[in-house]
Amino acid sequence: MPTFPHSRITLQVGERRFTTYRRTLIDKSAYFAARIGLEKWKDDRDEVDVNADGSYFIDADPVVFEHILNYLRSGDYPIFFNVDTGKFDYVKYMSLLSQARYFEIHDLSEWIEQRGYLRAVPLRER
Repeated sequence: MPTFPHSRITLQVGERRFTTYRRTLIDKSAYFAARIGLEKWKDDRDEVDVNADGSYFIDADPVVFEHILNYLRSGDYPIFFNVDTGKFDYVKYMSLLSQARYFEIHDLSEWIEQRGYLRAVPLRER
């Protein structure tokens, strides 16, 4: 069966399912480009398992993966900032960085490593 870049693909990440276009995953992620861009995924059962329904299982945190997928879809960097406290959620950024590195999303990894989020939210002294 040929691979079409604009075909839909379903991922089961932990206990959640995500459906997106194949192109969305492969454009900014070297991991997904290597796995589904070349149709190698079905032969790579050590890391990923193809479910009976054709979805691809990924053993990752679905809450964090939601932010990964949002970034792949839009290119918008996530802002984890609490307006009430005036603080960033550094734990979320470290979790996201770990998954961005795993999925080889270099732009997102670099943005977090360089603390780009600090420049995204103007802070005022209280």
